[in-house]
Amino acid sequence: MRLPRDDARSPVLLRELPGRRVWREGDAVVKAFRHDSRLLRWRDRRRARREVDVLGRLLALGLPVPRPLGVERAGGAWCARIEWIEAVDLGALADRDGLDARTARRVGRALARFTNAGLDQPDWHPGNVLVAEDGGVFAIDFHKARIGAPSSARFERDALALAAHLRERADDAVLRAGLAAWYRGLEPALARALGDLRGLVAEYADRARLVRRAQVEAELDRWLRTSGVALRSDDGTLRRRGGDDGEVALEVRGAGAREHWLAQARLLEHRVPAARPLRLERDRALFDLGGPSAADAAGLGALVRDRALDRDDAGRATLRLQEQRTAPDGTVRFVPRAARVVAGRSE
Repeated sequence: MRLPRDDARSPVLLRELPGRRVWREGDAVVKAFRHDSRLLRWRDRRRARREVDVLGRLLALGLPVPRPLGVERAGGAWCARIEWIEAVDLGALADRDGLDARTARRVGRALARFTNAGLDQPDWHPGNVLVAEDGGVFAIDFHKARIGAPSSARFERDALALAAHLRERADDAVLRAGLAAWYRGLEPALARALGDLRGLVAEYADRARLVRRAQVEAELDRWLRTSGVALRSDDGTLRRRGGDDGEVALEVRGAGAREHWLAQARLLEHRVPAARPLRLERDRALFDLGGPSAADAAGLGALVRDRALDRDDAGRATLRLQEQRTAPDGTVRFVPRAARVVAGRSE
């Protein structure tokens, strides 16, 4: 699927996934669907149409979403054209500025309106919630969504999923504030079906850790294919998006290269300071030493316990492949035990 070129509108690629590309053209976002399998391309039009139809219905209900601009056929793909909104997604906001309780409450109140409208969005994550400079909150990405009857069970699923995605990026008190605002914004009948607010919020905070573990394991294959975090070249080599070979610091050679690549990716997904995957060839994995570091070994251990990485086979296997490396400034991170230094920074 080629990105169209139009000098007047200067398309800018925003995201590339298997079967889907998203780019900006002036005041519009274009989501192009083209399944890798010819046998399944009959779904492309349906996905583009659903995106536009659900947006139209939500907009008619007065909910904060971008305006749908239509469906078109271009470059062999079915495309949904949507209004561009100048805002930052919730995950990027949390990473850049931190997430405060006031913003979390605004997000919770906005999402309660979608729950009350009966939106069935199976893909709630921080990238699908936008926060504008004026504090406005918008939701996006509805090609998998439907609108039905409001459901307390759906609120439980959605709130827990979003809390799990954010628990390693935001303070517990902030998440509790957002969940409480979401609950208080629900229609009375939905709130009654859910029971006591205090117990519900406490339960969600405790369950979010386990749900986050499941999310990471389910999404770890993104590091083995073209996705939002990795790019596979024609020769099968994988590269971390945004990586620069000039940053290479460590390498692992041999049959265990793939295992080490995934182990470091797992730590990175859990936001544990570690050498970052940079490039994976058939029997060679390269890593750089950028990114945050824990203040000391105790801080690194606390993160491991908080993520429950020492409590199951996948986590324990990852930790067995690691060793702690201390930088001159006293900060520490995990690096592959089998790695050797090859070039670049030597923090």
